[in-house]
Amino acid sequence: MRIDDLAVALRTRNPWESFDLGLALARHTGLNLFLAFALPYCAIAALINLATWGHPTAAMLIVWWLKPMFDRIALQVLSQSVFGEAPSWGATLARWRSVPRTGLAYALTFGRFDFARSFHLPVMQLEGQAGSARRERCALLDRKVRGHAVWLSVVVMHFIYVLIFGLDGLIKLFAPAGAQVGLGLGAYFGMDGVEPALASQYLFNTIFVVAECLLEPLYVAAGFSLYLSRRTALEGWDLEVAFKRMAARHAALAKTAAALVLLFIVAATPGQDALAQAAVPASTEKKTIEDILASPEFSQHENRMVWRKKAAPANPEQAERASGKSPDFEFWKAFARIVAEALRIIAWILAVALIAWLLFLVSRRLGWFKGLATRRSGYKPDVLFVEFAVNDSDRECTADMEQIVRKARTANPRADVVFLYAVMDWTLPRLEAGK
Repeated sequence: MRIDDLAVALRTRNPWESFDLGLALARHTGLNLFLAFALPYCAIAALINLATWGHPTAAMLIVWWLKPMFDRIALQVLSQSVFGEAPSWGATLARWRSVPRTGLAYALTFGRFDFARSFHLPVMQLEGQAGSARRERCALLDRKVRGHAVWLSVVVMHFIYVLIFGLDGLIKLFAPAGAQVGLGLGAYFGMDGVEPALASQYLFNTIFVVAECLLEPLYVAAGFSLYLSRRTALEGWDLEVAFKRMAARHAALAKTAAALVLLFIVAATPGQDALAQAAVPASTEKKTIEDILASPEFSQHENRMVWRKKAAPANPEQAERASGKSPDFEFWKAFARIVAEALRIIAWILAVALIAWLLFLVSRRLGWFKGLATRRSGYKPDVLFVEFAVNDSDRECTADMEQIVRKARTANPRADVVFLYAVMDWTLPRLEAGK
């Protein structure tokens, strides 16, 4: 990698700063990044939905599974942007065949379940690593930062669904009263027990693709910047660039000094005195060293406090006699007694709590206190109104309603029970059909 030509400042960054750098890089690249990713992604998504018409869920899963292919296009744009050579989206798509395909088969199979794939993508695409070399390289880069890369994937995934659910709520907010509009998320995933409308399912697929086009380039950029920061820390890119810039800054001074020395040697007469005069004075060497040390690269200082275990003396008894101090064992004995007493009290408390918890479980299992509340309450209602639950399963509802009726009839066998049902408009056809 031509690290001298990098347009970003190379320094050691923590993972959060690396993510900020990636987002700044994505904003700087702008539409060239987002259009290069979105146009082929939307085109392939449209073709897949048309080819699998009538099966929107399968189409969405296929589009989601093929997403790593288009991540490589985004990384291709970002890898050139860091050198200040961001290509236009048209030029990127025209040269789509030049995008490296190393590790693509792995990315679409086992690597599809890698939650740090945006962080590992440069290893395959930019470094060309595959097989065992890729695994060893990823294991080295993962140290200390894999958790951040995984959480990046989790956060972006949640943001995608925040956009989807937010748009669903926005559509329902501006819809006329009584209109059945929206993405039908409950019906889409089969949570309402109603056959979902095909239009709602394909509307969901469309919003899903749009959300991916907005967030996936940012996800790739954040993972790429974390990769750059990790390589900077491992390979010392910042130090290498600093030394090269320092050498270039002093190259002109060195050439001038060499030319003056050569001119002086040629012009001087041969002899011991001439050789002595041609030598560089010690003061000049000292001044050159001071100029180098005064450069910005050597002006940063860092203080670190390191805890080290103090080496024990060879003979502790001799060390105690030499210091004139004897260890205070009485204090430590008293401290040990206090700790032991506290642990004993805690153990008794835990034992009592465990026994009480076990008794509670047994009594609940055997029904020792069943009906106690009903007998103590003394209520004998003549009429009982029960609002029927609508969000539970049929088995849970049946069991709960039977228990309520049984308690009411136990207290008053002649009590009347009235059930209140909540019915929504969209469930009326299903109820009228006897389902």
